[in-house]
Amino acid sequence: MTRMQKLAAFILLALLQLGVVFYMVWHWEDVAQNGRVVHLAVKPVDPYDLLRGRYIDLNFGELKVATDVPFENGEKVYAIFEEENERVKITAVSRTRPDNQEYVNAKVSYYNANAKTVQVMVPFKRYYMPEELAPLAEKLYNRRAINDGVARLRVKNGDAVIEEIYFGDKTIYEHLKDGAVEK
Repeated sequence: MTRMQKLAAFILLALLQLGVVFYMVWHWEDVAQNGRVVHLAVKPVDPYDLLRGRYIDLNFGELKVATDVPFENGEKVYAIFEEENERVKITAVSRTRPDNQEYVNAKVSYYNANAKTVQVMVPFKRYYMPEELAPLAEKLYNRRAINDGVARLRVKNGDAVIEEIYFGDKTIYEHLKDGAVEK
């Protein structure tokens, strides 16, 4: 291989790596900007990750649906949802991508053959916050958000991005800004 061929191969590899990184950023930004807005009820808590900082660990409650089809734990599925009272609810699980229904990519966390139900895990569980606000957000949750916490998501082609967390009709940041929780 000549020196010019090595240089061309190096440049091609560098461009390919940059292309992969740019695609990954573009993909999630596209979901965040152009995805359909949906609301899913949550029950957050405030854990700490040494490497990534403070975040709210979103618990979406029972993401369980009845099914006559057996599933394997850990199996990749499409969780089909429908809107009900301005919130979405998982109504079915499928191995094939739905054509005319809204869905998110998910995994089977548990299939109960006796009850004929399947519980799914969704890939969006963490909502990151500034370090100084997370403890206040946890207090806010403990005081009133257990019944009215909602995650506003953007969903596109099965991928979802958490846009905001609401408690009642205000975002978590609006509650904290208004002094809903004492420091």
